[in-house]
Amino acid sequence: MTASLKIEGAYSGEKTSYNVVATKKATKTNKAKKSDIIYITGHHDSVAGAPGANDDASGTSVTLELARVLKNLPTDTEIRFVTFGAEENGLLGSQNYVNELSDDDIKRTIANFNLDMVGSRDAGDLVILTNDGEMNLVTELAQASSKRLNGEPTTYGQGGRSDHVSFAEAGIPAALFIHSPSEP
Repeated sequence: MTASLKIEGAYSGEKTSYNVVATKKATKTNKAKKSDIIYITGHHDSVAGAPGANDDASGTSVTLELARVLKNLPTDTEIRFVTFGAEENGLLGSQNYVNELSDDDIKRTIANFNLDMVGSRDAGDLVILTNDGEMNLVTELAQASSKRLNGEPTTYGQGGRSDHVSFAEAGIPAALFIHSPSEP
């Protein structure tokens, strides 16, 4: 049997993607040790037919807004704000970023708060997902804040379809903040 296939409108070749990183150094440091690191992340690509304003301009916008709000706040923790490229192509940006971290950076990293599709009013409730469905430092902190702000914890569960996976696979406590179900 012989078949032929003609694909129109497709492109095959190399493309360049970028990660954007801003670092807020700890302002209250214990001179005896380096500060811990917290990551706040999102991604800046989308897919055809998706609501790009939500997937994931919303996560990128919240990441940028948190950087602006927290820039002058004294902290004993370094905060890295990162938006990844090529999330939709298989978490390529975050995998590359995490793979390039030094052993010291990985040891010092205590949390990754990953924001993906957090801005839709037409979607379901905000949920927190971890790669393995288990609680970790990120979910514990988020649950405590949610109880204070909303009177109840935010629903959490298992989900591994965003950049938090790259951090979790490196042994870093990580969680995805996303609406579920997604907007229509």
